[in-house]
Amino acid sequence: MSDAWREHAPAPGAVHVFEFPEVTTSRLPNGMRLIHARHGRIPVVSAQVVIGAGASAEPGEKGGLAQLIASALHAGTARRDGGQLAWDLEQLGVQLHTDAAWDAIEAWITAPAARIAE
Repeated sequence: MSDAWREHAPAPGAVHVFEFPEVTTSRLPNGMRLIHARHGRIPVVSAQVVIGAGASAEPGEKGGLAQLIASALHAGTARRDGGQLAWDLEQLGVQLHTDAAWDAIEAWITAPAARIAE
């Protein structure tokens, strides 16, 4: 096999126009603000929850609390321990991520649309 194809970079392709999705905002019955945008044709749902209280809101004597809270979301629920929760999410094809930053704690999931209710 010849390495001739590596001598020159390919020519750039045509510029594709990006169509921004329509964004709607509403409130859930519990007062939480919901921002929604539908984009693309892939039947996947991504949802993110942002709690505006990260490390900057921790009392001095409780440093690390925001990270502990974010990590605890993987530890389980009242009905499932951490191992069972991880297994159940895996079986559904759901990805769960959590993070604690300076100003917020975040949790987000990505799931097949057909499985979001589960």
